[in-house]
Order: sequence, then C-alpha cells, then structure tokens
Amino acid sequence: MSLEERFLTMTGNNKVWRAPLAGLASLAMLATMGLAASTANADDAVSPETPTINLNANGGHFKRVNSSPEQVVASQNKSDYALTLDELQKGNASGVDSGNVAVRTDGALFTGWYTAAQGGEAYKPGTQLAPDTTLYAHWSKSPVVLDFSSYVYSKGGTWYSDFYNPYGYEPTVPYSTWSNGVTTGAHTFTTYPTASNSDNNWFKAQPGIILLAEGDHAATWQLPYDKSANDGHVDDWNVVSHVAGDFTEKDVPVDYASLKTDFWTGLANSYWKQNDKDPLWGTQRVYLHPSPASAKKVTFLNKDKDGNNYAFTNTARSYDDNTTASRAFNVKDGEAVNVRVDTSEYAAYEVKGTNSRKVTKWSDVEGATYAPADFNTKTVDRDWTLRPSESKLTYTVNFVNGGQTVDSQEVVLDGTATRPADPVRAGYKFLGWTADTTPTTNSKLFDFSTKIDKPTTLYAVWQAAGVAVNFDPNWGTAKVESVTFADGDQFAYPAAPTRDGYEFAGWFTEKPASTVFDKAFKADKYVGVKLRIVTGNKLQYLATTPSLGSNGAQSQWLNLPFDTLYAGWAPAKEATLVEQELNAPAFNRDGSLVKYDQKDKKGDYARKFTESSWANYIKQVEDYQQAKHDAGSLTKDEIAKLYAQLQDAQGELVQKTNVEVVRLRKGAKFLYSSDAKEQSYWKNNGWTDEGVAFYAVSEQGPVASKSVPVYRLRNLTNGDHLLSTDTNEVSVLEANGWASEGVLFYAPQGAADSVKRFWKAGSEHLYTADLNEYKYQTTKGGWTGDDTVFVASKTNVK
Repeated sequence: MSLEERFLTMTGNNKVWRAPLAGLASLAMLATMGLAASTANADDAVSPETPTINLNANGGHFKRVNSSPEQVVASQNKSDYALTLDELQKGNASGVDSGNVAVRTDGALFTGWYTAAQGGEAYKPGTQLAPDTTLYAHWSKSPVVLDFSSYVYSKGGTWYSDFYNPYGYEPTVPYSTWSNGVTTGAHTFTTYPTASNSDNNWFKAQPGIILLAEGDHAATWQLPYDKSANDGHVDDWNVVSHVAGDFTEKDVPVDYASLKTDFWTGLANSYWKQNDKDPLWGTQRVYLHPSPASAKKVTFLNKDKDGNNYAFTNTARSYDDNTTASRAFNVKDGEAVNVRVDTSEYAAYEVKGTNSRKVTKWSDVEGATYAPADFNTKTVDRDWTLRPSESKLTYTVNFVNGGQTVDSQEVVLDGTATRPADPVRAGYKFLGWTADTTPTTNSKLFDFSTKIDKPTTLYAVWQAAGVAVNFDPNWGTAKVESVTFADGDQFAYPAAPTRDGYEFAGWFTEKPASTVFDKAFKADKYVGVKLRIVTGNKLQYLATTPSLGSNGAQSQWLNLPFDTLYAGWAPAKEATLVEQELNAPAFNRDGSLVKYDQKDKKGDYARKFTESSWANYIKQVEDYQQAKHDAGSLTKDEIAKLYAQLQDAQGELVQKTNVEVVRLRKGAKFLYSSDAKEQSYWKNNGWTDEGVAFYAVSEQGPVASKSVPVYRLRNLTNGDHLLSTDTNEVSVLEANGWASEGVLFYAPQGAADSVKRFWKAGSEHLYTADLNEYKYQTTKGGWTGDDTVFVASKTNVK
C-alpha cells in the first residue's frame, strides 16, 4: 500500500481540499449611491443592471456541497447593490452549505468585511456598492480590541447608558456556542452575534467592542454614538487602566477623530488588558470610558423649501430603520460634522417614483449652501438646521491610495472628475491615477476629460525611487557596488565579486577580520525577504519566526540592520573549509578559540551545548588547526580530509534541550505540543495532560543530518495530528487533505533515545521514547509500528 493510500484508508478522507491563495487586489468602497434606478426621466436615462456583490473569504473558505470556494456571489433576500446585516449572516456555518458565512479553521478571529484584501474600509451593512464589488473578510489571531462595553462608569458615580451602536459585537470567538445555535468548535465564522446566554456573560451588545486586524482602523459608523440628538452633550473617550472603579493610573484622553487612527501605539503596558477567562485569548485589549463634552444639534430635514420629500439612503445609528424622517445628530462644539457622523447617515435622494437623484447641496436658514464634502471641514458652533437645496443624478468617483479612499467626488452624469492634489509617498514618484484595481507602472492612466457615466474608482500609480544598499568588495581599491531596492522587492545579492588567489566566502554585515568569519554576521538570512520603504527612506524587512506548534509562523516588520555589506575572502581551495567552520563557530574575531564562559554572543552559542561536549569540540578544533597548519598549501585531498575531520568534530556536540514535548489526550485522540499556551487552551477544553513525552530543541544543530526538523500535520477532515521528519511524506499528506502546521521542534543533536511511531486504523498516531510501551502496543495492543522516526531525550539535557 502506498503512503498516500495508507492515509486515505486510515482517515477515510477521500477528498482533497486546498484553500486557494487570497487575492491581493485592492478595491475601495464607493460612497452612498442612493437607490438603483429602474425607471428615470428621459434626460437621466440609465441602463438597468443585475446586482452582483462578491464575498471573498480572504484566507478562509465557504462551505458548499462539493467544494470549498474562497469567493462566492453573495446571496440576497432582495436583489440590490447592498448587503444587510441579515444577508451577511445568511447561511449555516455548521451545515454542508454555509451560504454567505465564511469559515476559517486556524483559530483566527473575524474582524469585519472590508473593501480590500489588505487595508481598505470597513463595510457598513446596508451601504450601497458598485456593481461587481468584492468584499473581503479580515481576520487576525491577535487583533487589537477597542472595548467600549466594560464598566461604562464615571469617577463622579454616574452610569452612562445613552450610547447606540447596533454593530457593536464580539465576533467569532473559538469554542463558544452562540445563542443562534452555531457551535464554533475549532472553526471561526464571519458572523456578528447579537445576543448572549448565561455562559457568554462577557458579551456586551451596546455600545460594543471593535476588533481590528493589523493595519485596519475603526470607521465612524463602528464607533459608539449618543442616542439622544438634543441633550446638549456628546462623549469623548478616555483609555483607562482600571475596571469597576479601581482607579490606579491617570486616564489617557482620546478625541473622537483619533479613535479612527492607531492611537494605541503609544500606550504604556498598564493600559493593555488581558483576562485569562476571556474567549478572545491572545488579543490586545484597551478599555475606553466616556467623558462628557458640550455639543450642538445638527439637523438634516427631509423636505426642501418647496415641500418636496426626500429620503435617506441608509440606516442611521440613532434612527434605526427609519429613512423617511428628518435626522438630527449631536456634534461637539468646534468639530466638523463628519468627525462623528458617517456620511452615509445623512446622504439623501429626492423621492420621485423610483428615481435616485442624489442631494448634492444643502442650505441653512441663512441661505448658505454646502456640498457634502464641506462637512469634512465646516465646524459647528451653534444648533444648525439644513435642508436639501439641489439634487442631481450623480455618480461617485473615489480616489484610492494604499487601500484607503483619500478623496471622493460626486460627479453629475456626463460630467468630469476633478484631479485631486497629488499624494506624496516617501521614496516614490507619483505617476497619476488608473482604473486598474492592481496598478503598476504600466497601467493606463486615467484621462480627466473622460465623461463619467457610472460609479468609478481610481487608484494611485507609483514608481518606486528605491533605497540603495552598498556591497563593499573589501579588498584593495575594488569599487563599492550599490543595489537599489523598491518597496515590495525581495532582498538579493548582486553577482559575487572576484579576487585573484581567493574564493568569495559570502557577504557579512560587519567587515570580516582577515579570514576569520563570524556566522552571526553573515547576511544570507536576509536573501529573499520582502522589503518595504518607510519614512526617512529606510528599508524594513518582513521577519518571520518559524512555526512552533499550532500558532503558525509569526511575522513582523523590522528595520534592515545594515546599509552596507562586506565581502569575506578565503584563500583559494579553502572556501569549503571556511563554510564548514561557520556551522559551529569556534573562533573569536582575533583568531582565539571560544571559551564556554565567554560573556558575548559567541559564548552564548557555546552554551547551547553541554559543557563537556564543547570542551571536546574545542580540543578537536585545535587538532584540526594543527593539521591545517602542518599541511601548508592544501591539495584537494587534504581539504577533503580536513573537511571530514571538522564535520566529525561538530557532529559530537551535544545540544541542551529547551523544548518540552507534552502529550495531551482526549478519548482516543492524542496531541503532541511544544507550546504552553496551546496546551493550556486544550486542557481548558477537556484534554488531559499526560506529561512530558520527551525533550527536544527549538533550533537545528550544526550537522543537519543529526538534528532533523519534526513537522506536525493536521487532518482537515477529522482533526487528527501526525508528526513526521519525511518531507516527501509531508508533501503527500498535504496533497490529500492534511495541512502542515510547520516545524514543531528539532531532534536534538547528540540525543540517544529513539522516538518510535505506531498507529492503527481509526485512531491517532502515537509516539514514545519508552521502548516498553512501544513493544507492548505493537505486540499485544493491535498497533502497527513504524519503528524509529527521530531521536530525542527522555530527560532534560542541561
């Protein structure tokens, strides 16, 4: 039986599921359009279109009877260009067809539907969209949580309950059961629960919380808003380091506009909260409390001066579903209307049959007129009443830069858009605007004499100027070479330099001393990493920490730690020896040998091994040095002999173990984990900790064949887990319904205890370093043995 057939038989998994890569096209949400016209005046004729809105799971998938698509056409109760909250949640995530509800299986939390795969704007349910718009689910394993719901209490002793936000939510928490009966288990869904039961008393519906993935910001419509429109006050917010009246540190005020930025980046640790009982484990949470501020009342009437009726295109937070009555909002003294009021909440259209002529101007009792864009800057210093004064058939033209809408214009039918001020971006030249959703320097630039006859989104086109990295040949008068990298490039070396009588030993972040090379300074680890240009024309690289357990690889942007690299050189024929010496560096920069108690990075490296094995290694390195010296001018055979001598010496190093591999059990299922947080999660969900099965290491030893990586895989059908050191086995399983969770640990170099694997149909694989357990299970327990799969240590090697 082949390896593939064996696992298909064992698991009953006869289907292949591979999630396609999420698209990265950046689409921006169009502002409110009004109602779609099915009939119109003769001079305003528009062609009817069949509404189509796409939903992209963006790393998750939708469940269908015979497939798991990443993108679907949204199902609607009413065919139009908007998706209501009910429609977004239309489907059964626990059934064979999840409808509009996307599913994610890695524990990432759903943070909202957005207009772009990365960045973009949070979509407000019910907002009109352009035809064929795609909305993308955003997810995060460690979102920032803005919590407006916990202990809304002032120091003066007054409770505040007059906030309104029907979209406040605590979405898609793993292993909880919603009141609608959807049990998440190991899955998370794109649903917004609206109620809680006694087991979910952490959930507060109003004013709610906001979850934000990296790079996202809160939208105006997501923020809490005062219910009363004429009580003469609004509420600003303070970040607090206390709960339930325990005031230990000074509150940090945050104005309303800042709530829509990443204001949290400068907060001290004491303002971040983590409740171990909170299902949102792993999140970063800040609590915000209200503080009163004086306000004025801004009213948008539903009739013009001639008594013609107008309606609003969307639900307002303080007016529920009523779109035909006048609307009033609290606006803080000295602020612009749009700081606290989402533009969609006062966008209106003239009611004439099914025509959709948008209100393009408002006027006040003094006769002054204002376009909707004026409310971005017009500050309010009095109670203010506005009525519609102009309506036209218009289309929205949005200008998108970096996933964010930077300008929005209402253009009348067959009118032209106005080119906005050119944006500025460090290290780039702005080329213009394009209708291409994935703009490149080859994109066709938009002609601003083009007549607008449909909703249009234009994207900024940039040409990267780039940032240079110098490559110093590091000998004689050889010239330094500069390589320029643009935003999004991958780091790469230029062609290797040459030098008579020497072989190139690589590029180093510090200038090598003679032919003594320090592996810690070799720059190979940066080759292939993604780069970006930040303010000040500095390069950053995307650093990825290898996966250790089910948490997945962790990535973060770090400053590239050099602007110049230096060539290292070895006398001809000796380059292979230099490379091997770098595998376990035993030399200091001055040529002396590394001592075990040395207080620097070299000493830290030595102490990753047992003291006795390091002492033995240094002794053998001295023998190697002497043999190398005695040989003089090295022949090919002498180099090969010295290479083998050094490799044998490195192979005798014994790594200290720093990873406890714990075995967890629930019924007939077993899980091997090296992550304490993961272990705590499963133990809180009914799994039993059977203790440390064996000890391993978190990084590979100097001789790769003696310290192999151990991968963990998960069956997407039944949740079974498997450990493997065989990359071919990993590839076969990945092609047959298993997902690789990356390297769980490395077999310790120098370990002598065999870890054996045994299995039987319908059950998990078991692994043990206990020979008696293995013999019993494979002779009397009905299990089939795979013999030794890797070595580890029964005891913690120190």
